[in-house]
Amino acid sequence: MRIEKNIHRLFKNKGKVESGKKKERRKSLGRFAGFFMIIAALLSIVVMFSSSYIQTKHLLNERNRLSKETAAQVMEKTLSDIASDAEAKVNAGTSLSGFTQGKFTENEILDTMKTSFSGNDVYSNVYFGTQSGKLYALNSLSEKIDPRTQDWYRGAMSDTSNVYWTKPAYDESTGQYYSIVSSAVANSSNQRGVLALRVEYDEVEAAIGPLNVGKKGTITMISKQGAVMGTKSCDTKEMYKKGQDISSSDVYKKIKAAKGTKGTLKVSGIKGVSEIYYNKGGANSQAWAFAFVPQNDLSAELGKLATTSLIVSIVMVMLVVLASMFVIKAVGIMLGSFTEAFNRGKDGYLERINTDDFGNSLQAKVAKMAVEPRKDRSELNEMSLAYNEMIDAISALTESVKSSAVKTAKNAEKLRETSEQTASAVDEVSQTITDVASVTENQARETVHGDEQMKELSRIADELAKDVDVLDAVSTQTASLNQQNMATMTEVSTNWDSSQEQTERLVNEMQNLSDSIQNITQVIGVINEVARQTNLLALNASIEAESAGDSGKGFAVVAQEIRKLAVRSKESTNQIAGIIEEIKQKSDRLSDEVEISKEVGKRQTQLIDSAIKSTEAVYKNTEQLISTSERIKHGNDALNEIETKVSESLDKISASTEENAAGTEQVSANAEEVSASMSELAVAISELSDTADELAEHSKRFK
Repeated sequence: MRIEKNIHRLFKNKGKVESGKKKERRKSLGRFAGFFMIIAALLSIVVMFSSSYIQTKHLLNERNRLSKETAAQVMEKTLSDIASDAEAKVNAGTSLSGFTQGKFTENEILDTMKTSFSGNDVYSNVYFGTQSGKLYALNSLSEKIDPRTQDWYRGAMSDTSNVYWTKPAYDESTGQYYSIVSSAVANSSNQRGVLALRVEYDEVEAAIGPLNVGKKGTITMISKQGAVMGTKSCDTKEMYKKGQDISSSDVYKKIKAAKGTKGTLKVSGIKGVSEIYYNKGGANSQAWAFAFVPQNDLSAELGKLATTSLIVSIVMVMLVVLASMFVIKAVGIMLGSFTEAFNRGKDGYLERINTDDFGNSLQAKVAKMAVEPRKDRSELNEMSLAYNEMIDAISALTESVKSSAVKTAKNAEKLRETSEQTASAVDEVSQTITDVASVTENQARETVHGDEQMKELSRIADELAKDVDVLDAVSTQTASLNQQNMATMTEVSTNWDSSQEQTERLVNEMQNLSDSIQNITQVIGVINEVARQTNLLALNASIEAESAGDSGKGFAVVAQEIRKLAVRSKESTNQIAGIIEEIKQKSDRLSDEVEISKEVGKRQTQLIDSAIKSTEAVYKNTEQLISTSERIKHGNDALNEIETKVSESLDKISASTEENAAGTEQVSANAEEVSASMSELAVAISELSDTADELAEHSKRFK
């Protein structure tokens, strides 16, 4: 039946389409491939331009950071160089002979200034002030000034060992900030003066002129007091003006409070700016620099980047769509050739795949290269080749099936006749076996009943044997315990006798101790008498010493000490007597208690002797119980041996009967199974005959 279903499923035509039926729209794999290509391309474009945008933004931010730091460093470096050159020039000037030799004269001072300080861009003028109030200048002054009223003069004179810098000041006539650096000078005539240079800061502005801070950033130089000394903005609208006071602004306060000489600070108060970079320069720097870039500095550049990326993305998407359409068409031609071949095979036309009808378009040529049946090419080429080989194999198989179907039908008819004869013979054998099985079953039932009775007897005997074993074990344990008890009682009696002997010896020793205490008491009485007489003798000696006058004073002292010793001896003997009396009382009480213990021991000895006699009686009774248990055990063993022999005989009979019954049942079951199998075989042969006819009919469909 299973063979018929498989063949029927293989060759049944399920693909016929009724005439006039509207074809359903198919889902093309080419469309899926094209859609996948477009999605993959879009994701790639988004990822590529997103990463490019993020990286470019990072680089632009890094550019702005570096430009801020560079501008501030250039400004501070220029300030530091100007300060260093000015200080070096002043220090060198204070050692010139025109200032240090002889007395200060106008001609000598002016000649020295013209010779040594002309033609320098660091300073715009040179001053020399004396203690008498005279001021000499390299370039003429518009008004007469007393140098002693000037800050640069007073600062240098107050600290003659160091160079002094004035605070940056704004010159309205030139529109520039300047500072004056000065140093004290002393000549050989003990005259003192001050040499000073006016340093202009216009060179700093010139140095930062070519620098740009981002696209809209600003670099600013301020004095330590908060005045704007110079600024450069890349935007058309400047944030600060030269000369502006920003000492109250958040920027100045945070720069002034900053501990480091340079770094980045978060600030407020500047529109569109959240942080600045500052540089305070060195210890001798007279100004600070800071730079910042507004947050919208990158807007224009990032906007251009986004516009360019969008245009490139659109172009790339268009190219991908065109490529996808080409792929969809080519894949449709490829898969269409396989679909057509499978549909014709479904209708019974076993035809090979042929790529000659694909056409001459570019897509057709690509499809032909991909589908042409060839080895060692793409998977589609190998699949086409495998399909053609399968068609050849199926064609050969169809011819073979046609011839085999005819032979199968003939053999099935012969087999059906043989199965009918075999089924008749099996029915007769099955009836005979059934009769034999009925007799065997009755015999087995009686044997099983006898065996059950013997097993019940065996169970009772086993329980009796277990009880006897338990009794024997308990008796043996009891005898062992009695024997141990007798040994223990004997040992206790021996130890008790020894204890009684020790008690007797203790009583004797205590009596001896009482006698010794009595002797000690007598000795103490003698010592007391000696002390009393010694006291009397010492008293007499004292009386005699007093009657002897000055010559008996020494003897009186000795007699007094002897008297004291006699008193202490008496006190000690009294204490000893008290202690001995207390010992004697305790000894008497202990002696009484020992006598009581001795009487109790005698009664205990009598009880122990009685316990030993009772234990010996129990031990004898236990031995008799063990002997009786042994006799019961031997009788039960004999009964078990007889029961075992009878049970073995019944088991053999029962086993033989059961074996015969089982054999009979098995033969009967086999006969029934054979009969059923023959019935199934007859049905299968009939179905096989029908299948062979149907197989021959189906094989005619293949051309």
